Amino acid sequence: MTTKQILVRQMSLQAKLKLRKSQRIWFFLLAAGTLISLSLLFGARRHRIHLSQFLAPPYKGPPPDDLWANINNETGAAELIVPNIVHFVLFEDPKISFMHFVCILAALRNQRPEKIYFHGNVAPSGRYWERLMKLEPFTERLEMRRVELPTEISGVKIQPGWRIFHGGDVTRIRVLMEYGGIFLDSDSYVVRSLDYFRRFEMSIGWDENQFLGSQIIVAHKDARFLYHWLHSYDGAYDPKKWYYNAGELPTTSVLYHHPELVHRVKVLFGNDMKFIHMLFSKYWPGWRENYTFHLLARHQYLLKNISSVAYYPVVFDEFNLQHYPITFREMANEVLDYEKQLLGKPLKGPAG
Repeated sequence: MTTKQILVRQMSLQAKLKLRKSQRIWFFLLAAGTLISLSLLFGARRHRIHLSQFLAPPYKGPPPDDLWANINNETGAAELIVPNIVHFVLFEDPKISFMHFVCILAALRNQRPEKIYFHGNVAPSGRYWERLMKLEPFTERLEMRRVELPTEISGVKIQPGWRIFHGGDVTRIRVLMEYGGIFLDSDSYVVRSLDYFRRFEMSIGWDENQFLGSQIIVAHKDARFLYHWLHSYDGAYDPKKWYYNAGELPTTSVLYHHPELVHRVKVLFGNDMKFIHMLFSKYWPGWRENYTFHLLARHQYLLKNISSVAYYPVVFDEFNLQHYPITFREMANEVLDYEKQLLGKPLKGPAG
């Protein structure tokens, strides 16, 4: 089935796809304004950071039907077609948490990307960011890109409480449509290299009887599903629902009818909610069988206390984590050891 035919099916479920003139104007103004703010925000940084000019996400039509004629998402290409670039999105809160720090180190250690992009409207900061900036393998790969947090999607205003989350949902799609590569949520941990999935047009976690997981995405910039995913918002964006447009709608309106648009990864991307207990309630020796895990940092309410010194909720750091006899302790310690190797010396104890 051609891309045109897929669009016809989508339009039967949603409003007709169109690009409003006001959106073009908005993108132009956004690009102009952020070019100025980029130099103000990042110009004084002392560290060796590669700064890329902000570009408004281009309006891209659907990929040509013949682009993927000789490649399918079952067997993939004979060579790697997705760039080895890791993308993080950071809006509003500049402070890098311990869990985000661990996930950045895991991506650096286990994926060894050529570039690590941070797209957002704030400059990362905090003691864990300062530690990252002491690691040459990190700083030599780092790219900072100024991107404004969306205020509306498909002409519908994003509600204030959802802005970071819904704005981040569309930003990750736009980033991948521009660059391609590997998108990781701030709490997505790379266990082992994702190079196997770089042979496919697009790979995404999609477990049985569930909607797609948007926390780990490996995609070519011209992947067909990226286009359909972004435009599934048109006329159908619901600002009151948490995961409707990011996960439910693109699964039911596109992937149910055209699963061939992605390489479907079951279980091994670690999107399933069941993993929170396997990672944070006990020690599970089989964790290295996965490629990645979504650590569900905002879902500690699902966890029960383990002991008087291992309780939830908790703001983890490298010291209190050692009281928890859990899988995540081993995962974190593994990349903290990597940090020590890069520094050539052990870390100091907790301040105070």
